[in-house]
Amino acid sequence: MLQNESILEALNCYSLLFKKRRLRAQIQMKFFKQIRLNGGENPSEGRVEVFHDGKWGSICGDGWGIEEAMTVCRQLNLGYASEAVTKNNLFGGTPLEMIMSGVKCRVDETSIYRCQHDEWKNATCSKEDLAGVICVDGKVWLI
Repeated sequence: MLQNESILEALNCYSLLFKKRRLRAQIQMKFFKQIRLNGGENPSEGRVEVFHDGKWGSICGDGWGIEEAMTVCRQLNLGYASEAVTKNNLFGGTPLEMIMSGVKCRVDETSIYRCQHDEWKNATCSKEDLAGVICVDGKVWLI
């Protein structure tokens, strides 16, 4: 009888550990935000696209500057931004629905999702004004 109780106790303990790990993984996935570059000639450049509410969308380029571009390159682990691009024709392709606008990042920000921005899907700019970046491996000095 004692052996059966020990087995049940061990199974309960294992079950609790499994539930804790699954919950931790669900929490991590909830806060993991996706971002990608699209339309560039290489993987280090392109228009910026973000994943929100189950779909990919574009970022409005109004006010898009080097701080925002640096944040994207840093988040994608692509080094530093050499240029913040706001011309859609530079990267070609068909732009997605604009879902993020008014992005303003601090120079030390690590994720575009942590930057100040307008309400999701409340973008009011034209499809010609998309946010893009060109990332480089070396450091770029801001003057």
